[in-house]
Formats: sequence, C-alpha cells, structure tokens
Amino acid sequence: MARLLGLAAAFAAALVLPAAAFAGSLTLHPAGFGPHSYAAWKAQQGQPDSSGNGNHALYFQKDVPTTTIAAGTASVQGLAGEPATVLNGLSWEHRDDGHCGAGAPRWDIFVTSSTGMKETVFLGCAAAAHTPGSAPGWTRDSYDGLAIQTAISAVAGSNATLRGLSIVFDEGNEAPMCSADDPTNSCVRLDNIIVNDQCWTGPMDNGSGAPTAAQCTPAAFAPSLLPAVVPTDVIDSALMAQLADTFPDVAPASWVFYTTPL
Repeated sequence: MARLLGLAAAFAAALVLPAAAFAGSLTLHPAGFGPHSYAAWKAQQGQPDSSGNGNHALYFQKDVPTTTIAAGTASVQGLAGEPATVLNGLSWEHRDDGHCGAGAPRWDIFVTSSTGMKETVFLGCAAAAHTPGSAPGWTRDSYDGLAIQTAISAVAGSNATLRGLSIVFDEGNEAPMCSADDPTNSCVRLDNIIVNDQCWTGPMDNGSGAPTAAQCTPAAFAPSLLPAVVPTDVIDSALMAQLADTFPDVAPASWVFYTTPL
C-alpha cells in the first residue's frame, strides 16, 4: 500500500507541470510503410478546422491483412529527450464509422528507462475513456495523465525519458469498418487530436498558432471562407532519426510521407 501511495504521489507531482509547456511547439507528420497502408489529412472528412473551411480529418488505412508488415502512422516531433512525466494527456476523436480496436489506432510512447532499456508503451483505442465527441457521429478516446504515467511506469519504471510518440494503425482488413466510400478497408478518421495542451484540427495546426485543448471544439472556430495556410511538412534529418530509433525494423527507404492533404 505504501508503494502504491508513493507512486500515486509521484504521478500527482508529474501532473502539476504546466499543460501548456509544449503547446504550439509540436508537429505531427503523417506517413506509412508497406502495401496499401498510410495516414494522410483528407479534406471534407472531419469537423471544422481552426482556420479555413477544409474540415480535415487524419485518415488511417491498412488495406491488407494484419499479419502483413505495414501501417499508417503519424509521428509527433518535439518531445524526444524530455522526461516521460511531461505527458499529461492524449486523446483524439474518431469518426464512428471507423475502426477502434484494442491495438489500432493506438498511441505508441517510445521511452528509455533509467537503466538504458528502450521500451514501447501501447495505449489502444478500445481501452481509452470514451465520451461523446464534439459533433454527432464522433467519439472522443482519452488517456489522462494518471493513466499515461501508470502505463509508462509499468513498462519502464520511474525516471523514463521520451524518445518519440506516434499514432499507429496496423490492424488490417479482416474486420472492415468504414463508410460507403471505401467499404472494404480497415480504416479510421481522427480529428481534434490532442497531445497535452496542443490540438490538431488539420494540417495547418503544426507548430505555433495551434489551438489549445480548451479551444479544440467546432464551436470555438469561426467559419472562414479563406483557405487555411498549410505549412510545409519538413521531412528533416531529426524526423528520420526519430523514426529510425522508434521503428528500427522499418528501412528508411520504406517510409512514404503524405505532406499535403489528399
């Protein structure tokens, strides 16, 4: 009991870190590897964006069996090297016609333990806390700071360091659950994706100017007839190094990046 109380106290201390410490400083990079598998922003598939009228959703697809080595991914940059305790909230809204399984979509938290061991913490869609989304037909899937830190501690102990963070979709077409425009695919559409206090409503929310978690609802966004300014998704050496570290079994040449909305 004393040990549990100690862990709870440690997690509570972690949660007092400012939620906005990384707001606006993180970037999200859709990509994929293997056949018929990718992630990309798609216009008019989601809820209102923070600017413009694109109504983007982040679409993930794996149109091959689960046993095929392939996945759609979206990697978050800006957290590597930080203490794992900085993670105090992870969530997204998934469109209800998509797949929400035990293993996909999921958060992969890549950490190094205090003993130097590289570990991966998996937080699947099905095990998240589910609440109604911001619009009909959407569900929010959330992990709060206590759930995140408990999962990290179980795998890597205390004092772990972050190496990377990704959304991964690698469950295939054995269980098709998609809308009429692509009924044979195993896929999902995500929107209003939140890491700590930064929200992505579309590709325009990479880096500075992104909405906060509190602003991450359609009601917070005034309709705009102007097109959103979508920053160039820079595929630089730091991103490739993070991918090589967090997905060591995937050859660098296998990655395909989807830098503009489809």
